[in-house]
Amino acid sequence: MFSPYIDESLTNIDIGDTVKANTLRHITFGFVISGSQNNQPIWGSDSLVGQSSTSADQKMIDARSNGAQVIVSFGGAAGSELALVSSSTEQLQATYQSVIDYYGVSTLDFDIEGTTLDNIDINSRRFDAIKGLKRKNANLEIIYTLPVETMGLIQNGLDFVKLGISRGVKPDIVNIMTMDYGSQQNNMGAAAISASQNTYQQMKDLGLDVFIGITPMIGVNDQSGTFTANDAGNVVAFAKQNSYVKLLSFWSLNRDNGLKRSLDYSSMIDQGVFDFSNQFATFQK
Repeated sequence: MFSPYIDESLTNIDIGDTVKANTLRHITFGFVISGSQNNQPIWGSDSLVGQSSTSADQKMIDARSNGAQVIVSFGGAAGSELALVSSSTEQLQATYQSVIDYYGVSTLDFDIEGTTLDNIDINSRRFDAIKGLKRKNANLEIIYTLPVETMGLIQNGLDFVKLGISRGVKPDIVNIMTMDYGSQQNNMGAAAISASQNTYQQMKDLGLDVFIGITPMIGVNDQSGTFTANDAGNVVAFAKQNSYVKLLSFWSLNRDNGLKRSLDYSSMIDQGVFDFSNQFATFQK
């Protein structure tokens, strides 16, 4: 499955045209976070989930009308994920369920990073809510999107997975953010492959039979490193050769161009529009 992220808060691409141009079957919309009023779920653009006039709604309609399925991602690097502000497991589960019901989605992505990874109480509440969601929604697929180094999940990410196991929750996919490594990486493709192999071994050591997802930041990364077209080719080839890799993604569709405006809007390297999408779209499982 290839499901690139789209930053819902940006408006620099037409999602319908993007889906058609790249024959996309899946898109991951990010990110749903907590609003300032009554902890209601909002998008990063401040659009309230449940208001049919929002830009997110129209983008999802455009994506689906052109043949793409939608994944909703909670959390991300900015804003407060819903578990941070919910007062109880029941409230949190109900809020997640409202998003499932409103958008009619069957896959949820939880992008958990930063200090949130270290908060046992908050993460326990989230896992308990996810456990309830799995009971209520029989075919619900859960993805954890977590930070990584070349040797695999960083310790608090690994502890996060272990905590989930202790609360009775196992993910369907552990999706690793193969980007912004703490150390200099001259070959981002090789780094992503190494991180994938080591994360898979970590999951096996925990007794988890899960799939792996690989999500690079295309082009210039926030920190050191540049993910190139050659890196993309190597990662796609690796994914095709290894059955435990179920998901390829990248950050983000908004950046899949060579316009060199800023990191939010471009890969900041020489490339054609949707070059990375065209490469990654050859991977479908």
